[in-house]
Amino acid sequence: MMVIFTSKSEKKALLTVRRILDSFANRIGDDTWQTIITEDGLRAVHTALRRNATKNMSVSCRWIRSRNHSELLWIVGRKECFNSSGFVAVNTTRKNIRHEEWESQWQYLPVLKAFTALAALLHDWGKASVLFQDKLRSASRKADAYRHEFISCKLIEAIAVIYGEKDNPIAWLRAIADNKLDEAVILRFMQDSWQTGSGEIFANDLPVSAKAVIWLVLSHHRLPLPGAEDIFKYKGCRQENFDALFAQLSAVWGYNNTQREDFSDSSRQCFSFAQGLMLADEDIWRKKLRKWAGRLGEILSSHKGEEGCLLLQRNLLLYSRMVLMLSDHYVSSMEAEVLKKNNKELYKSKKRKSLWANTDKKGNLKQLLAEHLVMVSDQALKIVHQLPLFASKMAVADNVRALKRMSLPAFRWQDTIVEELNRAVHASDSNKCFFVVNMASTGCGKTIANAKIMQALSRNNELRYILALGLRSLTLQTGDEYRERIGLQEHELAVLIGSKAVEDLHCKDKALPDQMISENCGESSEDLLAERLDFLDDLAPEEKEYMAIFFANNKQTNGNKNQAFLLKPVLVTTIDHVMGATEGIRGGRQILPLLRLMSSDVVIDEIDDFSPRDLLAISRLVHLAGMLGRNVVVSSATIPPDLAEALFHAFQKGVESYNYFYGQSKNIMAAWCDEFDTKVASVRFSDNSNYEFLHQQFVSKRVEKLKKASCEAEKPYCTE
Repeated sequence: MMVIFTSKSEKKALLTVRRILDSFANRIGDDTWQTIITEDGLRAVHTALRRNATKNMSVSCRWIRSRNHSELLWIVGRKECFNSSGFVAVNTTRKNIRHEEWESQWQYLPVLKAFTALAALLHDWGKASVLFQDKLRSASRKADAYRHEFISCKLIEAIAVIYGEKDNPIAWLRAIADNKLDEAVILRFMQDSWQTGSGEIFANDLPVSAKAVIWLVLSHHRLPLPGAEDIFKYKGCRQENFDALFAQLSAVWGYNNTQREDFSDSSRQCFSFAQGLMLADEDIWRKKLRKWAGRLGEILSSHKGEEGCLLLQRNLLLYSRMVLMLSDHYVSSMEAEVLKKNNKELYKSKKRKSLWANTDKKGNLKQLLAEHLVMVSDQALKIVHQLPLFASKMAVADNVRALKRMSLPAFRWQDTIVEELNRAVHASDSNKCFFVVNMASTGCGKTIANAKIMQALSRNNELRYILALGLRSLTLQTGDEYRERIGLQEHELAVLIGSKAVEDLHCKDKALPDQMISENCGESSEDLLAERLDFLDDLAPEEKEYMAIFFANNKQTNGNKNQAFLLKPVLVTTIDHVMGATEGIRGGRQILPLLRLMSSDVVIDEIDDFSPRDLLAISRLVHLAGMLGRNVVVSSATIPPDLAEALFHAFQKGVESYNYFYGQSKNIMAAWCDEFDTKVASVRFSDNSNYEFLHQQFVSKRVEKLKKASCEAEKPYCTE
């Protein structure tokens, strides 16, 4: 194939591009190259450019297909230097350097920053207890009588009770901001809590701001969950609001260890603080604590009487918890040498009797508690700042030729759904999200159709989505199909392999029994993604630099895997790895799926094959996709009407939460398609029966056409 490379690169990137392209092609101009090259050679050029891409690089590649026809293959680097057809601009306009649109929808960003920063400064405060400090120094692995995050919450409760005022819900925050905290009074309160037995529960009359902070701190390692012997007491129990839920919380929800032989003595040590609470001798931590408590108090004072509506928004709590967990993981995973190198004077001045936050794998004291709290807070603020533009930083596949071509006659229905969706997407009202049900029969090409649907739902004909499968044995097969039939390149696709054994069997062409994936609720661990990810490690330096905000670079292999999980345009995986975003109880396994969902639409394949228990988890996943404003496609030839309706209502409730948080009026477009027909309609939030009527109408027509097609045996309605 004959290709032409055109470069609009600048500065050092210009020299880099010339060095790479001079090795593969003949230079026919200052920044233009031409050559005859194979597909493998062209792929090598593309990979070399991507690995060296910077913000100053911009290179396009055109395929000369005939005397009067050429086709844009790809653009590496800044895509704004070329238009969608690969043509160079002949005029320029002013550059938008403020990018106010990034934050225009994030009206609650100041609240999110102050709320998360304050919680981060308090999240491990309970590690100052005698029991925890003795545990670190002795390198003991014994479980605490009370988990440190529960003790942190009791300390927050102490401040709210001591300094709170009935008619002033932010009085406790003002006490922190005005430096009025008396350490001796707080210590006395903690001792009284243990002696009177009130240390197991929380006070019911706490201000909503204190309850919100306590919830965030309490759940930053694990969500509250009753023990196995108590969980059935709550079966069918429904709490209508946050206050009712908060009233149920206690230490027995996974935060105490009554099986410990010395529980009575060790529990007393959990409420004892021989080395104090850092309020008198940790100036940097105390200064930041005062700053963000004051900032949150100022915001809440301007919304007097609406503190609950402000802080208890589902999206706000969701983002805050994710950011806190990710920041804690980031700082905790840093090597001790890096920490001490960055703070030499601090560690020289501290003696072994100081308060510590954690140890390394060898049991050596690693990081000071005050420093850990400050670093987690600073890292949380960095991540919060990136949330408004996170989706725009993720890679997309924007020139997939196979999806642009007209389908074969047997699959022409795929083009019909694309035309209908394109018409709906480019209608006057651009603020909408889609819930699509693909009911095409087996063998009609639903896999390819779903990819075309995803491209049609993008206003710029781009691909970025998650394909969630139910069978591990199909994961690699689908990845191969996407590479071979759709033509996705290695840098555009990542395949999450559920098991190394599955991969080995696939490579040897052995049969693998199909088995459904059960939900994964494992303990948190050091790795955010434990399973193997099949991807091409060709991330550009700028992409790695941006991802370094979210993941520490001390573990190169895991770091690259985490980055690829988020950055690759198309992710093919078993659905259990995506359901971690909603089903994770312990650890940080929900962080990566949640971040991915913030920037990706979702396709759930063969949804009717899942068990009822799986479907409950999938409905929560669909609800979360709606909360994040993403599009959802469910695909199955035999999806029951009640399942489709239940999933739609979960999606609808999620979009309602999205609209409330972002101040949007995003409408829901419902679409149905099969090999016979396509229907797209707007569904009102106020009319719950509208979707049921439209769905039943489409299904009735489908049944009639299937009956008619089955009677015409000599004219099959679909072929492989």
